[in-house]
Amino acid sequence: MCNVEPFEGTFPPTGWGVANPDKSITFAQYGGANGPSYSGSTSVKMAFYDYGGSGQVDALYSPVFSG
Repeated sequence: MCNVEPFEGTFPPTGWGVANPDKSITFAQYGGANGPSYSGSTSVKMAFYDYGGSGQVDALYSPVFSG
């Protein structure tokens, strides 16, 4: 069994979370391809190169997938 989240619905999906303490640039839904291995037309991006602060930690949390 393969657990895949194509991010096609609302972001973050149910059970997922985004931690963004400084409320600045963070993870966002992106209307680009997921690549040839997964279907769908959206993915998630973060503009790492546009981030001006140092020492900031943002996180994208997923539910626990077992099995």
